[in-house]
Amino acid sequence: MRSLTFLLGALVACGGASDAPPDPPLDAALDAPIDAAPMCNVSSTAFGSLGARPGVATWQQGSQPNAGLGGLFIPLEESAEPDQLYISLWGITQQDPEPLVAGTYPLVGPQLQLTTCKVCVTIGANWAPGGPAPLDDVYAATGGTVVITTIETQAGGALEISFEGLTFEHAVLTPSGNVPAGDGCVTAIDDVSFSGTFQ
Repeated sequence: MRSLTFLLGALVACGGASDAPPDPPLDAALDAPIDAAPMCNVSSTAFGSLGARPGVATWQQGSQPNAGLGGLFIPLEESAEPDQLYISLWGITQQDPEPLVAGTYPLVGPQLQLTTCKVCVTIGANWAPGGPAPLDDVYAATGGTVVITTIETQAGGALEISFEGLTFEHAVLTPSGNVPAGDGCVTAIDDVSFSGTFQ
């Protein structure tokens, strides 16, 4: 089973250590209304149809041809700290010896778990471009479809990718995988696409 250590390291490398404030005192938690709505930091529960969006694609080459890790960041809104769609694209690994190729990738079963997915889809809430990864505010995919039309797994290679019917829920990232946060925080994207090259 692939550990999340490498993926989380790649996310943190895009910015730095988290500077999230410490947990509130226990008294503050006890003073909160029992029926208070959860504090969901994602900016929308339904982003709708976004169409073609700009983004940044990167490729970290592995030790052999067709091995490596691609990353794609797509801001979902115009903001200094936007929610961002983040996609991890895994080349061949010890766990999965198949190269990453063009095709349709339904987000079901192993594709929903960050330790086993080939095309991993998440949203980072309030993620300043170039800033530290919001590891406490990650929304993991719970469904949808990814279509890779073109992929050249190398720096300078082309990437054409689209997404349909994406659904997400707030997740907790652990060394062994992602689990639902259980706070009722969800969001969705009807469709979005990207066309560009890997840096």
